[in-house]
Amino acid sequence: MRPAMLALLLASAAAAQTIPDTQSATAVQKMSISRNAKLFTGRTCTAWGITTTPVPDDVPDALRKQTTTAAVKDILNQYAQAGVKVTTLRWTADGGAELYMKEDGRYRHVTALNERGQRYTVMFSCLLK
Repeated sequence: MRPAMLALLLASAAAAQTIPDTQSATAVQKMSISRNAKLFTGRTCTAWGITTTPVPDDVPDALRKQTTTAAVKDILNQYAQAGVKVTTLRWTADGGAELYMKEDGRYRHVTALNERGQRYTVMFSCLLK
C-alpha cells in the first residue's frame, strides 16, 4: 500500500476509533487489546476492532487449532502480497498468534475463544500510535 494512502486510511480509522472491516470493540475489549499491544509492541492503540468467526460444535479441538493457524497464515499471506513485513510474530498454543507490523502501525492477535458456551476464532486488531 502506498504511504500516502496508508496514512489516509490510518487517519480516518483513528478518527472513527474502529478499524474498517471490523466490529467495534467494547470498552473492556479495548483495554485488553491495548494492554496486550503495549506489552507486545511497546506502543499504544488509537483505534480498535474485532472480527469473530463462529466454530461449529462438532469441530474437534485439533481441527479448530488448524483453522486458527490457517487464519494467521492467511493474514501473513495478505501482508506478504502487499509487501508489508511482519516485524514480530509470536505463535500461541491455540494455533493463533500475535503479530506486529511496524510499517503499517498495526497489532493483531488471532486466538481461539470460548464465550457463553460458543466457540470462535477471533482477531483483535489495533492501530498503533
